[in-house]
Parts: sequence; C-alpha cells; structure tokens
Amino acid sequence: MAKAWGDIDEEETPAGKVKLPETQVIEKDGTKSIIEYELVDGKVMKKTKVFRKETMTMVVHKHVLERRKWGKFGKASGHKAGPDQSTTSIGEDVYLVLKSKQEITATEDTSEQDMRKQLAGKAVKCRYCKGDHWSTKCPHKDKLSLISNNAEGGPEGEGGEAGGDMGGPGGPGGRYVPPGARGGARGGDARGDSMNQRDDSSTVRITNLPENTSDADLQELCKPFGHLQRCFLAKDKITGLARGFAFVSYYRIEDAQKCIEALDGYGYDYLILKAEWAKPSEKKPGS
Repeated sequence: MAKAWGDIDEEETPAGKVKLPETQVIEKDGTKSIIEYELVDGKVMKKTKVFRKETMTMVVHKHVLERRKWGKFGKASGHKAGPDQSTTSIGEDVYLVLKSKQEITATEDTSEQDMRKQLAGKAVKCRYCKGDHWSTKCPHKDKLSLISNNAEGGPEGEGGEAGGDMGGPGGPGGRYVPPGARGGARGGDARGDSMNQRDDSSTVRITNLPENTSDADLQELCKPFGHLQRCFLAKDKITGLARGFAFVSYYRIEDAQKCIEALDGYGYDYLILKAEWAKPSEKKPGS
C-alpha cells in the first residue's frame, strides 16, 4: 500500500536521509501552481505557490522598439537584454490619464457630496444669499457682494447721500470730488492733514501670511468681523508676492478686537497667523 507524502519516515532511506518528492508544476485555467517539499525539524512540509498569468498589451513608439534591439557595449557587452538591476535603477511607470470636462465635474460633485456627509447634522449656509449651499458656488455671489459693499458705506454716523454736504464722494452731475474738496472739509491742505492725522487706533497688524496671499484673500479673511476701512497687503515689488504681513483698519475698535481674538494663532493655509494691534505711525521730522 502506497504511503502519502507526509508518511515518509527517515528509516526508509539509507544513511538516515529523507528522500523528498519532486517539485510539481501544474498549469490550469490561466494559473500556475508550483508544489515543493522541504524538511523542517525532521518533518516533510509541503509548500504550494499559485501564480496567475495576465497578458498586458502596451503601445509604444516604433523608435523605442528599435532601441530595445540595440546590442549592449562597453563593460555591459555580452549581457542579456533588458536593464541590469546591479547597475540600473528602475523607476515606476507614470501614465498620463486624460479626463474630459464632464468627468472632472463629476469628480468635483463627488467630493462635495463626501464633504456634505462629513458635515451631516451641521448647517451649510451661504454668506451671500443665506441659502443651503457653499458660498463659493452661490449663483448670486457677484451681485450680492456688490450690494453688500455698497451697503457698508462708511463709518457709522458719517457720510450720507452721494453728492450731499456730509462728505459724500459725489459732486454736481455725479462727478467725483476729492475728500479735501468736499463739503464740510477743513480749510487749508486738508489732504496732507488727513494723512498725517490718520487714526490707527482700530488698525490690526497681521503677520506670518503665506506668500501666495492676495488682496481678495485678505479681505475675505477679515471681512466677517466688521466693516473694513482700509486693507494693505505688503508685496514684493519684483515678484509681486506677499511679504508676509498686512494692515487692516476697521471702522469700530470692537470689530478690530474681534479680529485679533479670532485670527491670533489661527491656522491659515499652512501657517499660523499672528494678529496684534498696529503701533501708531511715527511722524516724520518737519511734517
């Protein structure tokens, strides 16, 4: 009676050596099975490896095929075809995947749906029309932002109708009138006086801004805390990139205080912002 492969005993072979069965290779239905036997701690162990064959068709340029047929030269002459791993480092294949506009739009919609799932239970509210969608995709964004800017006007208790005597920007016939020439302006060189006597008590200095920050980004960052009076983003004269700091003036000191409390230590892009009160500008000698 024949014994199974696991029943082989050391006493059945001369000199105490175990005769292991031969390695078997079986190919069937696109798979290749290799059955091997080895001796582990005096016992015969059976090891089976299964491989699946896959045929891939690649389209390459004809000149690439011609270069593959070139013979190797120098110290590599006589070596087999293909790269030698001892002298050649093989990188990963990078494939260019072209997508249509419809596919890109579908991907963006999917990412938006994933974001909505993460914010399940939290209200998504547009800051322009107060609808239940993202502010960046508001269909009325341009129109409502223009209306809100006009509604901001100037400081509370100042200004009035355009062209009035309360310092509005309009003049006769709707023409622009400089601030120093408007009604109620002080005598003399009012423009110079206003520059030297500018009130910086509600001005915030923001530092550690990313270099790709734009004026629109700065306004969008600071606008939720109150009406902005002035925004200045320092930029490099040659490259046009932000130099990392900006000054933002509010009409109300309370709004400036809220800005400092919210933005000091706030993570913006990949940096941590620092917000503080701006130091009063020093007057130049002779001014």
